[in-house]
Amino acid sequence: ARLAPRPGRTLVAMSGGVDSAVAALQCASSGETAAVTLELWSDVENDAEGSCCSASAVAQARALAQSRGMAHFTIDLRDEFRAGVVEPFIAGYGAGETPNPCVGCNGHVRLDAMLELADRLGCDRLATGHYARMQESDHPDGPLLRVAADAAKDQTYMLAALSPGSLARMRFPLGELTKPEVRRMAAAAS
Repeated sequence: ARLAPRPGRTLVAMSGGVDSAVAALQCASSGETAAVTLELWSDVENDAEGSCCSASAVAQARALAQSRGMAHFTIDLRDEFRAGVVEPFIAGYGAGETPNPCVGCNGHVRLDAMLELADRLGCDRLATGHYARMQESDHPDGPLLRVAADAAKDQTYMLAALSPGSLARMRFPLGELTKPEVRRMAAAAS
């Protein structure tokens, strides 16, 4: 079932880290927000605080979202991640390439799944903790991806494979901030 779309309703991606937490806090302060965390990997020996999108990260993100009154959803994409990111990475590396798994994951697995959930929840946009900016454009393909204000943290390359339609629905609340500013915001919110 799908909820009726409501302008201004945001789904925010939460990985369990400080960047996505601050992005979620910023979105929640400006309107109705729900959170989503992806489970992409499961490895009993390596599922710890530093693991991205692991069961531990899901639990951290859920606790933070719920402490702020946000609904939290989890999507299990372990099979899709293995097939769409891990296996192509291994094959590319074996063929002498230097693959970038983040570009493939964001462009073809991760963000597509979250945008589909946003549709089902009636959210008109998806926000992430990526350090990137967008510029509105008259181009028929939509907005342009721009380098983040903090050049040392810029992550636009990770978003390079997004379709124009997906990019048009994205929001990057950290794009105008530096990492030290994000850390200060997180400390002030705790």
